[in-house]
Amino acid sequence: MNERMNVLPRLSAEMRMAIKDSRRAMARMTRDPALSPLAADRAAYDFERAYWNTPLVPMARIVDEILAVSPLPIATRRYYPAAAHDKLPTIVFIHGGAFILGSLDTHDRVMRLLAQKTGAVVIGLDYALAPEHKFPVAHDQIVAAIRHFTKKPPNGVDMSRLAIAGDSAGATLGLAAALDVNRILSGRLKALAFYYGAFGLTDSVSRRLYGNEIDGMTRENMESWTRAYLNTPAERQDPRFDTLAADLGGLPPVFLGYAEMDPVADDSVALAAKLRLAGGTCELRSYPGVLHGFIHMSRMVPTAMKALDHGAMLLRRALAPTNP
Repeated sequence: MNERMNVLPRLSAEMRMAIKDSRRAMARMTRDPALSPLAADRAAYDFERAYWNTPLVPMARIVDEILAVSPLPIATRRYYPAAAHDKLPTIVFIHGGAFILGSLDTHDRVMRLLAQKTGAVVIGLDYALAPEHKFPVAHDQIVAAIRHFTKKPPNGVDMSRLAIAGDSAGATLGLAAALDVNRILSGRLKALAFYYGAFGLTDSVSRRLYGNEIDGMTRENMESWTRAYLNTPAERQDPRFDTLAADLGGLPPVFLGYAEMDPVADDSVALAAKLRLAGGTCELRSYPGVLHGFIHMSRMVPTAMKALDHGAMLLRRALAPTNP
């Protein structure tokens, strides 16, 4: 029996209203019939995220830069929350979008809010999307970009106080990058903060109960994204994708936030357990009444702002100048 739970009655009033607002906004979108299905999906994702990215959170300065790294150049964006004389700590943010969608623009508000709430410079990385660029291109770009900034720190950026954050597929990519960065740049990585990532489970209670057309997280959709990202089925066991199979020892404090009614909810629960077994510190928080992707809806859904506050608190503590 493949019945999924009817989540609508369990959603908060704010989440239900946000879904209605999102649908009304999408109804106003002009769709180009000449676009391929993937291009149409990307256009729809961009349009919907643009709706939630307003109003703009003010920043002191925003700097766009393209890095000539291997295997492909990568566009970056630095958010400076304040004009400061001293160097600010750094949060590298990896956006979500199922490996095939998303950009620096789609996650603009999330990155602005994290910069505002932590007092750190947030650096967004616009990695190459699948299926045009398959595993491990995005992973290699992310690690190369972090190494580049470490060797050549931008003005006002302290790369000795570094954190990595991300949401959804960005959390998957962020954790995989963190494992490499923590080994390569020993002592610099101070914290991790991830929202509703998929970390390697292929079956779980949450994957059987949740995920439908409301949040777009059907089993069929999730499987198609994985096939678009990976080259072969064997890569599902690669620890850069199945991070639950990786050696998680030695990582800094980790914040994990997830939507209770999310098919990948159990991925965060399993990751927290494995981090603790490896001797690490992990703050795990479940947010009721919301769905996958909820942190984008912070101007309407109070739980989204609360989740961002919780992640920012851990990041701010770990990145403080007195932190050893």
